[in-house]
Amino acid sequence: MSPSDDAMEILSNLPVFNPRKWVECKIKEPIKKQIALEAVEAAYRLQVADSCQAEDFEPILHALKHSSRVVRDVGFELLKALAKKHSIVLEIIKNLLNSKDSKIRFAAIAYISGSYPHDFLIEIISKGLNDKSSLVRMIAADACVGIGLKELLPILETLLSREKGLYLNDVKRYIGVLKDGYYLFYSSGGHPCLCFKNTRGEMRTTNLKQEQLDKDGLQFIVAREMQR
Repeated sequence: MSPSDDAMEILSNLPVFNPRKWVECKIKEPIKKQIALEAVEAAYRLQVADSCQAEDFEPILHALKHSSRVVRDVGFELLKALAKKHSIVLEIIKNLLNSKDSKIRFAAIAYISGSYPHDFLIEIISKGLNDKSSLVRMIAADACVGIGLKELLPILETLLSREKGLYLNDVKRYIGVLKDGYYLFYSSGGHPCLCFKNTRGEMRTTNLKQEQLDKDGLQFIVAREMQR
């Protein structure tokens, strides 16, 4: 059996993810469970529908605006899953970024996928970078780097004069990684740290030893860490 055949056999034996069963098992409080299940049922209907209206998404929107994070996450996961099927989902996401609740705006960007149309990503992430909430700005910066939207680098750089403390340090790392794929900085204790984006598009930070840096060189270490 070839490695690819072996992998296919393993995948074929895995249970198919069932949102309804997941909600039944993971959410215990009756009211929260009901809201999540209504969102799941709406998603099932929308998945097989050839066309839809904005009101068809109401149960999903009800879930993703819930105060409970787990219910909210269910709503956003379902909405993301429907994006390829129905283009109206993009308009729904745009509207969510006008919410007065920063948690909703944060999640709307946190659940954005790089598979969305490029112009849409530029519009949404740039709006997030200008949000009044620092947490929303930071998740937008993270998405900007993860997706690789170098066009938004000028907007990201404006945050250098806006953020303070740890957020300012985060912005410096985001800018460095977006520009070069990595950013070397030193901790308060004087130890070198490497922030980089791996081959899966995930940002990682690892602690280094100065002797290791001097011996192997930065470029060698960066190349090695990015493959992990």
